[in-house]
This record gives sequence, structure tokens and C-alpha cells, in this order.
Amino acid sequence: PYVSVLQHLAKVRAVKRYLEVGVFTGACFAQIPAERAIGVDPSFRIAHNIAVGKTDIRLFQMPSDLFFAEVDVLAAFDGPVDFAFLDGMHQFEYLLRDIANTERVASPRGLIALHDCLPLSEPMTLRSQDEARRKAQGSAYERWWTGDVWKVIPILRKYRPDLKIVCVDAPPTGLVFISNLDPSNDSLQ
Repeated sequence: PYVSVLQHLAKVRAVKRYLEVGVFTGACFAQIPAERAIGVDPSFRIAHNIAVGKTDIRLFQMPSDLFFAEVDVLAAFDGPVDFAFLDGMHQFEYLLRDIANTERVASPRGLIALHDCLPLSEPMTLRSQDEARRKAQGSAYERWWTGDVWKVIPILRKYRPDLKIVCVDAPPTGLVFISNLDPSNDSLQ
């Protein structure tokens, strides 16, 4: 499962600064060990002990665009992001901005993980969550919605061939890892 993969990577990489966009209930955030962790979500519904394995936690209840515009992430973390998990709004333009903004505050040796970029059916790729659920009714994926965030993979491959992109089969809808980050590269902005 994708959370187990993220947790394992955070341990192996000895993550000091973890950023998660799209925390919602905190199910994933709670399982990632890091010295410092920042969570961003426009509407938290925390249902887990998110403090486990962390010494400093900061939560920002706002859209990620506003977070990156208003918060000095490097100052909040006292350094660059080591590991980020992006699972916010499921429309590609939002994820693309989250990637660009995260790379800007990340360590060149950092790692960005993306969720929901490897959908399992056509209906779950629709931009509207309601329409996706309506079209998938009666199928094995009737409550699933990844949106069209899968589009960031070909976009990154075309416009940022310098990035290393690895797609991983981690249920339910995969993980995409981005490394070889360049915080000074603003071509995605």
C-alpha cells in the first residue's frame, strides 16, 4: 500500500523536513516519521494521531496555492524540504503548481511523491468527482476519483527531462516519485 511505501522511504532517508499537501484526516501524515512536518489542507478532518514520530508539527488550513504564496516554507522548516507528498486537489493544473512550488523549497537531494497519477479506470480520471462517481456506478471503482492528475507525468517528461520520474505500483492508485530536483529551475512556473 502507498502509505507503507512512503513510511519506509521516510525511514530509510531519515527525513528531517516533511511536507504534505492534502492531509485531510491525517491518515498518511500520521505514519510518516520526520523531525519537522508541515501539513496543508483547506479543510482538515484530523482523525489520527499526527504527532507520532515528529518533534515539530505545523498545520496550515488553506489551499496550497495560498500556502505557497503566503508562507515562507524555508523559514518555517529552518531549511529545505527533504520529502514531500502531494495529494491535494485532483486536477492537473493544481498538482503541477504544487510540484513547481514544492521543488522551489526542496533540497536538490529531496524527493517528491505524487498520489493518484496511475488511475485504474477511465471514469476515475474525469475532472468532476460527481461525474466520475456517476459514470463508475456499479463498477469495482464506483467511489474512486483520481481526477486528471495523471497528465502531469507527460508534462514533466516533456518540459523537465532533467527530473528523474519513477512510477510505482503501490495500491490503490500508484505513486510517482520525482527526484533530481533543481530549486532554481522555474520553467514550470
